[in-house]
Amino acid sequence: MDLNSLGRGDVQQYLGDISFPAGKEEVASEAESNGAPQTLVDQIRNAAMEQFSGPQDVLQAVQGSL
Repeated sequence: MDLNSLGRGDVQQYLGDISFPAGKEEVASEAESNGAPQTLVDQIRNAAMEQFSGPQDVLQAVQGSL
């Protein structure tokens, strides 16, 4: 999967009903349980941010680490 082509809606779909702010392990686990590609889950886990305030933060962290 090309993570550069991900949009906020795509990320939101994988994040389900997670409540923000949320730690990166919580975000990664939620994404994984919602069928996110392993590449996306790995990028979340390897993000420099320890906590995300919303889906846009997740998207920026994932795309910024490519």
